Amino acid sequence: MKHSNLLFRTTLITVLSFIPAATFADSGEDLFSMSLEEVLDMDVSVTTKGAPVSLREAPGAVTVLDSKFISNSGARDLGELIEMVPGFQFGTDVQGSKTLSFRGIHSRVLLRVDGQEKNELAYQQTLIKNHYPIGIIERVEIIRGPGSVLYGGAAEVAVIEVTTKRPTEGSQGGLVLNGGLTSEGYSRQVGTLWQGIGKDDRYLSVAMTGGQARDGTGDYSDIAGSTFPVKENQDHYFPSVNIGGQYDDISFRYLIDRFRFRQQDQGVLISPEPVVQSYYQDRAELKYAPQLSDEVSAVIQFNYSYDKPWNVTDNLIKDLASVAPEFYAATYFDRRYERKQGTLEFTYRPSDMYSVLVGMNRFNDEGRGTSITGEALPNFDAHAVAAYTELTVATEIASIVAGTRYEDNNRFGDALVSRLALTKAEREWHSKAQVAQSFRAPPNETFLFTSPEDNSLEPERMTLTELEGGYRLDENLYFTTVLFSAKTTDTISISDQGFYDNLGRLETRGVEMNLQYNADFGNAAVGYAFHRGETNVAPVTIIDPMGANLDSSRYLGVSPHSLFANVNYHMSDHLNLNTSLEVQGGKYAYTSVDENLVPIPERLEPVYIWRAVLTARRLLIDNFDLQLGVHNILDDTVEYGHPEFPYHAPMPGMGREF
Repeated sequence: MKHSNLLFRTTLITVLSFIPAATFADSGEDLFSMSLEEVLDMDVSVTTKGAPVSLREAPGAVTVLDSKFISNSGARDLGELIEMVPGFQFGTDVQGSKTLSFRGIHSRVLLRVDGQEKNELAYQQTLIKNHYPIGIIERVEIIRGPGSVLYGGAAEVAVIEVTTKRPTEGSQGGLVLNGGLTSEGYSRQVGTLWQGIGKDDRYLSVAMTGGQARDGTGDYSDIAGSTFPVKENQDHYFPSVNIGGQYDDISFRYLIDRFRFRQQDQGVLISPEPVVQSYYQDRAELKYAPQLSDEVSAVIQFNYSYDKPWNVTDNLIKDLASVAPEFYAATYFDRRYERKQGTLEFTYRPSDMYSVLVGMNRFNDEGRGTSITGEALPNFDAHAVAAYTELTVATEIASIVAGTRYEDNNRFGDALVSRLALTKAEREWHSKAQVAQSFRAPPNETFLFTSPEDNSLEPERMTLTELEGGYRLDENLYFTTVLFSAKTTDTISISDQGFYDNLGRLETRGVEMNLQYNADFGNAAVGYAFHRGETNVAPVTIIDPMGANLDSSRYLGVSPHSLFANVNYHMSDHLNLNTSLEVQGGKYAYTSVDENLVPIPERLEPVYIWRAVLTARRLLIDNFDLQLGVHNILDDTVEYGHPEFPYHAPMPGMGREF
């Protein structure tokens, strides 16, 4: 049996290595041509709940990755797409998972897939890396800034909105096969299949994904010096089903996600053998969105979420915890969360110049679980009610967007946040100004690990000031600059005593720049992001064994510099060449301990990830595309540092991959 499995796997890898991205799709869209005007006029819907607005008129800093960019980029999953947006960086979390930072601040980004919130309900983590294959992704919209007024307490620093493929005319579908090889063997074997029928507001679609991918190459060494090879212990599996449909005013969505992976990383130390860790999720939505009159529309919506995150119940962990509970007991996790949420919204839009939205929602969270000894853990129950409003006014001077959200939660009390944005777009230039507040609701699980003397937690609160300007240098060239300054108070982190607490403030300020060139032959773009931090929150600072702060302007595990450059060349009607360079500047991470077991920080070198992808479209038959590519051509060393925990060494990433 082992021999048969090996033969099958070897055959499959051989085939997929020659077809890194083979696509069958019923779509007549020309993915080669897109003018600069089309780029600037792309509609954006994630920044407001009213009618979509153009990219230049959308309030706040926004990035849109459309189907043309996604198809040509050579990205294999959502994580690689996000890494192409300067300012976003991945780091390692405990137990083999990855955390996402933006503008230096980690684990405060909301991920939505087809309108469903995907952050797990225990700690609000997103788990994007090696999780969402590219084959069914149609579009990604990113708010590079707070989103709490519209989306609540998980959208403190950014929002990522993913839209999957759906039929636009009749029966349509697609199959994408993706394979990869490294010097250490296969790196990924992934398949995605989707099929739909219908168009506009009457359709039904089903998408399925499956496969496995490795998380890195080389060896991982924990802070005590124990080592394991990543290729044998970090396989990710991500079977999922996405079903959606609409009939006039009624729509539904159901997501099944059975993400899991093997891992030996148990936080401070590694385990002698890998254990399976899973993040099972279900998301369901039923929505009724009638047009009550020419001027008034409504939304009545019910959402259900089920999470079984961070799940590790392996007997090996039980055995290790009986010997060294201080290192392994926390790895055992058998807990389930449910959320039931109802939403009611009304929008009054008497003209294209004016609209007002009012809405409210209520959710109930329930947590149940068992301890490592098999005893029932205390039940967790939380409920919250939120009311929000958004006003949009278009004048000759500027477009104005103003919004407010008030949320009352039985666990942490209340939170009130607002935003005010002004935008102005002319043919050659645009400008934006925004002051926005946001909050982070304390994650459910943190309430179980607060100090016995004071078991309360306050929500984090952020205030952002942001300015954006863009100018068309000629008919093919557009330059955009964003200046930002943000301050977070009551930051939730782990205190010296090992409890979750509100510890202090995080500040970050910086600049983001983008230069976009579009012409008949293709397009090119370069983006750069820089941030400078300031904080009194000890876990994210860089402290040497003598107690000195090595760099007060940096946050642990995150580089202040990131750059992404991309060139897309249309070689012919059927051939496209894309090459890109992703640069992450140097950063600090704790890599070892001294003789007194005090963590020692080390500056990690900058990383240069060069990719090249050749795409052949309509190869032999109309709907068949073939893509060949190389990821990390320079085979540069990628290391994911932990952004908060000093006793976790960096986790190696993927080397050169074909």
